[in-house]
Amino acid sequence: MATKKMNSTATLQQKLGFIDSDLRKPKHDEIMLWADENADAIVQSVFPETEQAFQSHFVKITKKRWEHAVVSRNGFIVGFIDLLIEIKCCDESHSTYKAHLNGRCVLPRPESQGTSRIALEIKSILPTRGEIIRQVRMYQTYERAAYVIVTPNPSPSVVKLLEEQGIKTVDSNRRA
Repeated sequence: MATKKMNSTATLQQKLGFIDSDLRKPKHDEIMLWADENADAIVQSVFPETEQAFQSHFVKITKKRWEHAVVSRNGFIVGFIDLLIEIKCCDESHSTYKAHLNGRCVLPRPESQGTSRIALEIKSILPTRGEIIRQVRMYQTYERAAYVIVTPNPSPSVVKLLEEQGIKTVDSNRRA
C-alpha cells in the first residue's frame, strides 16, 4: 500500500526514472549557496551581453527562488528547478534601457514587462548527457526560462554539446 501512495505522489520526473540523488550531497548545497551568492556574476558570465546593463544598473536580479516547482497545467508537479533567477529592467517601460543598449533587449528570453528568468540546475556530479538534456527538455515544456547547468569541471565536449542544445554551463570550480 505504501508503494502505491509513493507512486501517486511522485513527481513526473521521478515517475520517468530520474531520481536526483544529488540533493542529498553536501557538495550540492555548497554549489547552491555559491550560485545564490554569485548570481549576478553567473548571469553575466553566461550571457556576456548583459554585463553593460548590470553595470549601468538598467537590469537587476529581483528574485532568487530555491527549489522552484515546475508545475503542469493540471497542477501536477513535474520536478524542481534548483535555483530560479528573475531579472528585470529597472525602467518599467524599459525605453531608456533599450535606447542605452542600441535598442536591443539583451536579457535572455525576455518576458513581458522586461523580465527574464534563468533556471540553474546544480549538479555536483554531472549525470549522462542524455539525462541532463532530457531533464532540461522536460522543464522547458512547462517553464519558460534560459537554462544553465552549474557543475564542477565540465569537460569541453559536454560544454560544447550542451551549448549546441541551447543549454549554458558554468564551472562551479572557476568561481565566476
